[in-house]
This record gives sequence, structure tokens and C-alpha cells, in this order.
Amino acid sequence: MSRIYNKSVEYFANNPEKIFFYDLKQSLSGRICLDVINQINEYLSSRKIQTIALGPKNTIYWPLWYIAADKLCNYIYMFNQRQNPEQAEHLMEKYNIQCYVSNPSGLKNNCIESLDRSKEINKSLIKPDCKRADILFTTGTTGLPKGVIIEESAYIHVVKCLIKKLKQNQNHLELLSMPFSHSFGLARLRCVLMTGGSAVITDGLKNFPEIYKFSKSTRISGLSLVPAAIEIIKKLLKSKIEQFSKNIDYMELGSSAISGEVRKWLRDHFHDTKIIHHYGMTEASRAFIRERGQRDDFNSPNNWIGDPLDGCDYSINKNDLQEYGYGELRLKGLNLFQGYLDTGQLTNKDKNGWLKTGDLCKVKNSKVLLIGRVDNQLNVGGEKFQSEEIEQAIENIEGVKICVTFSIPDEILGNKIACIINTNSDASSSIIKKRIRKTLSIFSINSKNCLIKFTLSNLLTKNGKKIRRPNILLNK
Repeated sequence: MSRIYNKSVEYFANNPEKIFFYDLKQSLSGRICLDVINQINEYLSSRKIQTIALGPKNTIYWPLWYIAADKLCNYIYMFNQRQNPEQAEHLMEKYNIQCYVSNPSGLKNNCIESLDRSKEINKSLIKPDCKRADILFTTGTTGLPKGVIIEESAYIHVVKCLIKKLKQNQNHLELLSMPFSHSFGLARLRCVLMTGGSAVITDGLKNFPEIYKFSKSTRISGLSLVPAAIEIIKKLLKSKIEQFSKNIDYMELGSSAISGEVRKWLRDHFHDTKIIHHYGMTEASRAFIRERGQRDDFNSPNNWIGDPLDGCDYSINKNDLQEYGYGELRLKGLNLFQGYLDTGQLTNKDKNGWLKTGDLCKVKNSKVLLIGRVDNQLNVGGEKFQSEEIEQAIENIEGVKICVTFSIPDEILGNKIACIINTNSDASSSIIKKRIRKTLSIFSINSKNCLIKFTLSNLLTKNGKKIRRPNILLNK
């Protein structure tokens, strides 16, 4: 218990003058970190706080609250940006959360913003029945999102695997711009804390010109990015990329797909950088890892999800593979979550501990290839199609940037396919439309029964995932 606390405090005590955390305005040395952690510990222990929620916005003090809570609290809840004050209040009552720190900061001059719930725990309310755990909330569009329970043993296992893969050490300075309320950002923070490294903490990349300016005086040697963030860096740096990339020792990419163009850009500009690209959800962090950059295997399909993480097994139903050629991917291993808060059960796991991912995969030449999502299957006139396969084929057409497909009601077929397209600014819509119709015929889809619509609107979320909400896309 408290392994992150013990490790971090040891590093801070042994390196009192070293700067461990930066933002673009201030920095925190080991001595300051220890001082603030002790103040937070006094604050938490005096109020007998055992459950705490940390706010969604990355701040330079966020890691110090996390470290302090790791020592004193059994459960740390990560509230995300979709939780409004009313939802936060409801979650606190429902899960016996005693303290909500909405904007983690230092305790000096009373600059803490929190809803203090120092109260006796109501044992009749729901609480997780497990050891020291972090609880992350999945993104929910309606109602309350699900609370995913991740025990310390699971995330420590993942952290050790990542540190080994990236050869990360205490001399590295990583740019942490991913939200700590998400699995990706929090795992990267844990890696920094467990190695005794340093971090530049920002709330996203909206101020990347300032980050680049900072990197010219203070060497940033590690990056953790979603594919959408790579596009931002690629666009803003242009000819300056070599000056920036030569200092980067390692990079971890999020689980969203990356284009062939981005793969080549990473290979051509990050010559000495160890780059890994992970597959996995909040419930099964980093289940597979594939190398990018100089060691990217361009002979393997882009939808190959990589090699299984140490201690993680996978299976696909043999009957489904024989009948359809693909099936739902299931996972089991040391990296899996414990369960969901609302049920207290191993939801989505069978009695043997296998987790249903909702992802459809096939195996070719011993490689697991991602086909799409179970809920992204399209049923048109009794024929089944996979959105991702159609999208990938259309995105290979010259001039097409992004394609999103889904089904919409049709009086004759019951459903028909809709394709929403982003194109390059100089692309001819009429020519592209002809090529799309030809591509659809490959799947035996009658393009006359399809809606093909071009839009200039963004088709991706902030995390680089496709927006799959027909009511929004059809009105763009």
C-alpha cells in the first residue's frame, strides 16, 4: 500500500533542490513538494478523510494531492470534465466521498477550492469493497458515467511494464498534457512518480507555442500524446520539428488509430525516439503495445494492435472465427480492472475472469487485427457491414481526410448507410463522390441507397476519436 507515496517522498527527500514539476509560470523543487504534501496530509488526517475526489483540470499541484491521498485514502476518485457541480454533488453523496478538491492547489493562503465532506461514512451507501484503488469515470453522454475500480496492483503492474518498454528514468522530463482524470494521463503521471522523473504539466496543448519556447531552454525528453495532439504539433512546428524531436527519448501514443501519413512523419522526424502505441480501454489499460517511429513495421497492417502486454492474455471465440472470420476480443490479466462501482461485480467479465471488450478482431499470421466495434455493425436489408472497414477504405481515397459511417432509417431497407466526409481543401467533391461509390461497390453496397455528405465541421473529439452521433453529424 502507498507505493507511489513512498517512492515519491523518497525521491523528493533525496533531491531537495531538483525541480520535479513545472508549469509555464512556476516550478516545484523536491523540498517544496515535501512541504506541500505534509500540509495536505495534515489537512486530510485532521479531518479523518479516507475518500477523496480530485478535480478534472491538470495543475502543477495535482500530483502532490494524489501522492498525499495515496498515503491516507483508500479510494481516490478522478472526476472528469463532464461532471457538472450537480453531478459531483450526487456522486459524493452516492459514494461517500468526504472531500472534493475541484482545483488542486497549494494550501498556503487558503487557496484550496474544495467541498469538504468530513462526515461519518454511511455504511448503507455504495462503496467499493477492495484494497487501495483509484476510481475513474468513463465518459458518459447521458446520466452518470460508470465508475471503474482499478486496484493498486493492476496499475503498478502496467506502470512497471511501461517504464521497462520506454527505458524511462529519473533524468527524464515528460510533457504531461493529457487529463489526469483519464486512464492515459494518470498512467503517465504514475510512471513519472515511480521513476523519480520530472514533468511539465499543462492543461492540454492549446498553449503549445509557449510549451515549445519552454522546451528550448529546458529539455523535454518524453511525450505522451493522442493522435489528434500529434496533428497539432505537426502543424505548428513544421520546419522546427527537428529541433524539437532531437531531444525526445520516448513517446507513448494513445489508443486511437493513426494514419499512414502520421506514421511516416514519426519515422522521418523522430530518429532516436522510442515510440510505443497502445491498445486498451480504461478497464484494461495497455493490453497490447505496438512500436512506431523507426521500429514501426510498415509491412504489417495498420490495424494490427501489437503484442500483448506482459501478464495479459487474449481470446476470440473459435466458433465466431470459423463462421464469420472475426469475433469479439476478450482479455484477462494483471492489468484488468476490479469491477464497476454501481454493481460491485465483475461486470463484462465471465466467471473465468475474461473481459468482453466490445471490439471485433480477427487473427492473421498470428497478429490480432482490429476490425471494429460490436456496436458499429450496420445491418442493411439483412446484410451486415462493419463501419470501420468501410471508413478505412474510403479514407484511402486521395483527397479524403476523415470518413464516419453509420446507419439511418430507410422506408424500403429498414436502414441505409450514411457516409459523412471531411476532405482536403483543394479536393473535388464530384470526383471523390465517384470514387466513394466505386469503393462501396467493393463491399457489394449499392451506393444509390447510401447518403454521402461532405462537411467542413470537425468529425473528431478532443481525444481524436470519431464522433458517432447521427443527430449531430447530419445537421453539421
